[in-house]
Amino acid sequence: MNLPPDLKAETLVGYIPRNLRDVVICGSHKRSAYEDIAGMTDDGNGRFIISLARNGMYDILPECLFHPVDRFDNLPANEYKKRFKEEYEQQQMEEEKARRFFQHVDKAVVELSAIVSELKYEDEVVHTLENIICDKMPLRYSQNRFVRRTKEFLPACCDLRGNEELLSLMLRKVLFDENIRLYSNRDYVSFSDSAPRYLCGLDDVTADNTDEEVYLGNEFDEEMLIYHLVYWSDEECNDGFLAFVKEIEDYEDFLNDYFMSIECQLKFRISMQALPLRLSDDVFFNYLDYNTNL
Repeated sequence: MNLPPDLKAETLVGYIPRNLRDVVICGSHKRSAYEDIAGMTDDGNGRFIISLARNGMYDILPECLFHPVDRFDNLPANEYKKRFKEEYEQQQMEEEKARRFFQHVDKAVVELSAIVSELKYEDEVVHTLENIICDKMPLRYSQNRFVRRTKEFLPACCDLRGNEELLSLMLRKVLFDENIRLYSNRDYVSFSDSAPRYLCGLDDVTADNTDEEVYLGNEFDEEMLIYHLVYWSDEECNDGFLAFVKEIEDYEDFLNDYFMSIECQLKFRISMQALPLRLSDDVFFNYLDYNTNL
């Protein structure tokens, strides 16, 4: 089976499901002729056998634990060729048994290496995407503490956009508030364009005035899906409250720019959700939404 010569074993192992593959460690001596992956074959039952040209436990441990160190010494000269072949076959059999004995350890090491490699790759990719997306971010966004907490979610903004549940989970983590809920409704929003210019495409336009532009009205109303978020922080209710409000306003703009679709909008309402004022703890019953209790 032809594989790219620069393909890492961890990448291949992580790609194929565990129940559809088996890993065989062949030893680093194969590297003189092969890459890290010595080969991959199909066993005929839908499982792939991946042979790796790297050292296993058998290669790391001292040779004397498995073979006599003087095996090929003092062979009879008149039977040297025959005895050498016999001893060589015996050593190959011992090596096969030793590798089979340590195969579970070797496989566990490869599996762990594949997991670590995948996590490292994902972490590097996420941080790289964060840097790319945030490269030209306005200063009021990059210096906002709430935006900095949200940066890790930016590579997944396409999946989060318009998903009320995922947005709620993200905002709970960013704002350190597990009670955050998004409430949505449809409403008309007024839009304005400071300089609406449309190239005139009328049939009676001559070649001399094709660059002329027609100015139309710059305000219009359009129905949109509005997400409302009620947020309050007792820790911010101090001398820096106005700065906190400004930060929330900038964060609202950031969320609308990166995490809201063009048909949606998110609005913060900084308000403390307190219980309504009660004059008595007595239970009053309403009939048809009307009662005579004063």
